[in-house]
Amino acid sequence: MIGRRAERLAAKHLLSRGLKLTAENYSCKFGEIDLIMEEGASQLIFIEVRYRSKDRYGSPVETITQLKQARIRRTAAHFLLSHSEYQTFTCRFDVIGLIENPQGHQFQWIQAAFY
Repeated sequence: MIGRRAERLAAKHLLSRGLKLTAENYSCKFGEIDLIMEEGASQLIFIEVRYRSKDRYGSPVETITQLKQARIRRTAAHFLLSHSEYQTFTCRFDVIGLIENPQGHQFQWIQAAFY
């Protein structure tokens, strides 16, 4: 399991937690954001999905570099400029890690992972 499948599983998990899916794989010249979701009536969440088949070498969420964070921030700014209906929303950057294990999937959801 890689990439898109991990993103679909993460989206399903977050939907079950009450979030609403706004966009998947939003991309522009600055980069890509895996999931964009809404929480409540006025919060927009930009979500990076990370997958690892094992956690032997650390958690998937530990793989988000400063450069990756900067790309996500620039891409989020582009999204907001392109979608004026979200201009009044508060924004948050989350990371959800997915580790596959014999019992199924283990999710690690870090809210407000970076700014």
